[in-house]
Amino acid sequence: MSTQTFGSIIRDARTKKNMTLAELSSKTGYAASYLSDIEHGHRKPNISNTIYVLAKTLDIHEDVLYFAIGKLPPDIRKLDVSQEQIIDAFQALREAINEL
Repeated sequence: MSTQTFGSIIRDARTKKNMTLAELSSKTGYAASYLSDIEHGHRKPNISNTIYVLAKTLDIHEDVLYFAIGKLPPDIRKLDVSQEQIIDAFQALREAINEL
C-alpha cells in the first residue's frame, strides 16, 4: 500500500478538480504561496482549521489528511480512554488495514 504525503493528496485533489493554486487560494483564503509550500512539503499545515477548510473545499475526508500528517483528529484526541484502549484501537486499525 502506497501512502501519499499530505501535500500530494492536496495537489492530486486540486488537479482532479482542474483547480489552480490561485483558485484554491481564492476559495480557501490561504495564500497561493502557502498552499504551494504545503503541496511541496516545505510547510506543514496549521492543523485543525487548515485541514477542515482544505478537506471541505477539495472533497477529501478529514481523516485522510490527519492520517497523512500523523496526527489524530480533534474528536479522537478529546476522548477519555485508557492506555489499554489506545493499544487495542491501534491494533484493530493495523489489522483492518492489513486485511485490505
